[in-house]
Amino acid sequence: MAQIESKHDVRRKVRDAQAQVNRERLKRESDNREDMVAFLVAEQKLSAGQPVGSRTARASPAGRRTTPRGATPGRCPSVGADA
Repeated sequence: MAQIESKHDVRRKVRDAQAQVNRERLKRESDNREDMVAFLVAEQKLSAGQPVGSRTARASPAGRRTTPRGATPGRCPSVGADA
């Protein structure tokens, strides 16, 4: 035999489930906004010619070369340039 629940209990469970779904939706929307802001800031920096990177980037370990041999630090070779 099926378990019988009161309307009050069933409605409370439905409200709780709807509230949980709404919290998850708001969290996703908030995360999406943060991602969009980060994307737009990075895009704006790229179009302005500024370097794009994480502010929390860690320095390279001591003794490890950060630029390839023969490359100028901070500069990027032009694409398609004659060698």
